[in-house]
Amino acid sequence: VNLSGNISTWLITPELNIKNGDKIIFWARALDDRQYPIYTMDRLQILMDTTGTPPDIGNSAVSTGNFSKLLLDINPSYIENDNGGFPIRWTYYSITVSGLNAPVKAARIAFRYLGTDAGVNGPNFASVVGIDSLAFVSN
Repeated sequence: VNLSGNISTWLITPELNIKNGDKIIFWARALDDRQYPIYTMDRLQILMDTTGTPPDIGNSAVSTGNFSKLLLDINPSYIENDNGGFPIRWTYYSITVSGLNAPVKAARIAFRYLGTDAGVNGPNFASVVGIDSLAFVSN
């Protein structure tokens, strides 16, 4: 039994009319795993798709499909959560949309949880993260 592999789990918003200056606001945290013998290494990406097409995340754990604009990457180096990686206390994040040539109708925002070589037999032991109070604020 192989107890290691890649994780790519997605949470995708409904269509949004989005423009420069709009904000994506949320709180996030990872499991406080100090009581466990292995520290976890969690990662979360926030990506945007401006194509206006149905959601497409690709067909592998490393692809992002139409979600080509990376807005935020929390713990991209897979540092142990309790040692400077993903925060274990609720942490506030605010992303201001920028770089669009014009307002976009039918854009989508994705929250992608990642684990590379994760699992019991992998070097990067992933666990779980929480997202709370997600808001989209149009300017």
